[in-house]
Amino acid sequence: MNQAGTPVLACSVCSETFRRAEHLKRHSLTHIDDKPHACLFCDSRYKRTDALRRHWKTCPQRVASGVQIPKRSLSGRRKQACDQCTSRKRACSTGQPCSECFLQATECTYHGAQGRRLSETGGSQREPDTFAGSGIVSEALPQSSRRQRQKASVRNDDLNSHTPNGQASRARFDFLLNFTKATGLNEAYNYAPKRGLPSPVHAYFENLASGSLPFEDSTVSNPFSCYLDEVEASLWGDTELSEPFTGNQARHVSSLMVDKAIQLWELMQHPLESRVSYSPEMVGFFSPQNLTRYLDLFWSRWYRHCPIIHRATFDLGNCSILLFATMSLVGACMSPQQSDHQGAKQLLDVVEELIFSSPLFSEVAFTGTRKDDQLGTRQNVETLQAACFMCLLQKWEGSDPAKLRMQRHRFTSFVATTRAMGLSQATHRRGSMGTRINDAQWREWILKEEMIRTFNHIFLLDSAFVIFHNSVPRMVLQEMAIDLTCPEPVFQAATPEEFMIAIKSHPARLTPPLLTDCVRTLCADSPDEAILAHIHSESALNLFTFATAIHGLIFHQLRAFSPLPLATGPLKRALDRWENAWTSNTESILHSNSPSNDNQECAFPQRAGEFALLARAHIEKSHLSTEEWNAIVKNLPEHVSREPGEHLATFDQTDMDPVAGLILAVEHLDLT
Repeated sequence: MNQAGTPVLACSVCSETFRRAEHLKRHSLTHIDDKPHACLFCDSRYKRTDALRRHWKTCPQRVASGVQIPKRSLSGRRKQACDQCTSRKRACSTGQPCSECFLQATECTYHGAQGRRLSETGGSQREPDTFAGSGIVSEALPQSSRRQRQKASVRNDDLNSHTPNGQASRARFDFLLNFTKATGLNEAYNYAPKRGLPSPVHAYFENLASGSLPFEDSTVSNPFSCYLDEVEASLWGDTELSEPFTGNQARHVSSLMVDKAIQLWELMQHPLESRVSYSPEMVGFFSPQNLTRYLDLFWSRWYRHCPIIHRATFDLGNCSILLFATMSLVGACMSPQQSDHQGAKQLLDVVEELIFSSPLFSEVAFTGTRKDDQLGTRQNVETLQAACFMCLLQKWEGSDPAKLRMQRHRFTSFVATTRAMGLSQATHRRGSMGTRINDAQWREWILKEEMIRTFNHIFLLDSAFVIFHNSVPRMVLQEMAIDLTCPEPVFQAATPEEFMIAIKSHPARLTPPLLTDCVRTLCADSPDEAILAHIHSESALNLFTFATAIHGLIFHQLRAFSPLPLATGPLKRALDRWENAWTSNTESILHSNSPSNDNQECAFPQRAGEFALLARAHIEKSHLSTEEWNAIVKNLPEHVSREPGEHLATFDQTDMDPVAGLILAVEHLDLT
């Protein structure tokens, strides 16, 4: 126990006070300006190479010069932590001396010999009653719980063994800390660590926004007739944000956008006028010029996070108007212009009502005899895709009543409709595809893959409600007998010929295991080696799905009303195997020369590592009683110790504050 007379330790730089020297030492690291990685194009410097590569994506000097992002070096080994940081299991800045050795006033060496490290640091081994690497000593717990302390210490050692060497503990939940505090879709998903939102090409948007929209001669019933005679070719001048259409192609696509704008306005005019008063700004949102920008933003800023539409065969002229509406709303929410963002938010409730009043969501839609060949129609799949985007839009951009309505009512209806369509339909035909495939067969395969990906993302949405809002799962893992999503090169193929080339590069995809089989293998005492090998070669999206599925299993374990002890063994096994597979995945990306990797690095599934780490934190915390947990966190800084995770037992919460509090506490305690 800390005594009343315990001296208060103050930081010599900012005067922040601490009760423990370990906390002061960890805090002092934040004041050391050791940034060895410099930008080749400007004066920016960074502590980590991943932060530097993220900077390169938006570096103004690099963009202005037209130079490509430098390729990763594939030769040699990564920089290793110094001997002292390795023995302490600390992140190392790899300086000379490193920041850790500088604070400890110890010699900083890089011999890398395990025997030498052990002999030189033998006196700094963790004592039995101390949480390794956390600075939380035995006095933080009640005196009567020595046995529990020892168990917790062993558990923490086990957990620390899964922390990658050299990974800064204070940045392990960098993305999720922002995610749980973000107030919008763009802020949550397009977050760049330590730099906030990535900087878009502002000049492009400003140039488009500067032109006045010719509404003077338009009527409310058709405010876009002025666009039918003349198409502004400048809309297609930016090759980074749109396809490089020229000449007749640009005119054709833009005329399609005019038709789509008219169709969308005709659909929404009456619902809008019954809810809000008419204003020129409201009509302006639906202009072909704006809708073109929104669609560009959808593809360039959102698509990588949720690739459920096949871009190469996306048909603007024939796509569902509801899907087009939600794609436009998502794109507008990605825009740096507040007028776009606010205009989209005004339309959310109207589009939501239109989607969920669709016949697909009616109670009688699937009564009677079901014809499986009619369920997976293009129209039905696109309606589900529109509903998927709408759930995300209302979750992040909607009003408080809309968020509650989506979380507790609309999403339940959404899952019921998906289940009625038949989850078992989301599988490809097994067997060889031959050496050639015609266009019709390819498009049939694409439609089936879109269904698989859409069902997969509905499951991810359900898992997100479980993880961040403590909602009871609407979907049961056992019913997810769907195929895994195919590799991105296969899905993104633009022609049947490209598809066959890609599928030959991934022969195992002809007989993929089901999602349920993969999760079962991860948890099993004796796993199926063939499936386990398949898991190790899986994409980030599928590994992300596995990680969220494990969260669902943890939810059921922790909330089960049973006198039996928690069966965390299979869950820990699953996380161990998952982490091995994730390491294989990240290493293959690092050593790949694919030009799509830089874009995929920022995709939401690439954050799966933090989700797995959060799952492990939930498991470790479950072994501590409320009294033990409170005793551990009471000495944390005030902004962290303020009820971290205290309300995690409250079901179906509307905010993410409890999860954010738990993450903050875990960050400071180094429990993972």
